[in-house]
Amino acid sequence: MKIGLTVFLSLALVSALASGKFSYIGSKKCMLCHKGPAHHNVWEKWEASGHAKAFAALNAAKGEDQNPECLACHTTGFKAGGYELGAANAKDFENVGCEVCHGPGVQGTERHEGPQTSCDQRLGHSR
Repeated sequence: MKIGLTVFLSLALVSALASGKFSYIGSKKCMLCHKGPAHHNVWEKWEASGHAKAFAALNAAKGEDQNPECLACHTTGFKAGGYELGAANAKDFENVGCEVCHGPGVQGTERHEGPQTSCDQRLGHSR
């Protein structure tokens, strides 16, 4: 049963991503709802982790910060609507952010709460 549910949910996520319904927003927007003791210090724990420093670990002298093989693991949403080399918002998607594991942020706000929630309002979303 668990395997069937996992397969179903995985297919649903892939389908939703392919349809363009979800988009990457960057980890700093996750901080709006996930920072501080009331939220179990989730943001602070991530910020202190190696994931939050993954991009800085790339060796620019060796060109790792330009290498797609490195960027695929050291950024969020590489070539999938998140990190793009030279993009004006590239800095928003440096590091292994929240969305690497939890999916694109717009999806996250829909999963957490109902229509037009305070979280959506903070992120500037309307439905």
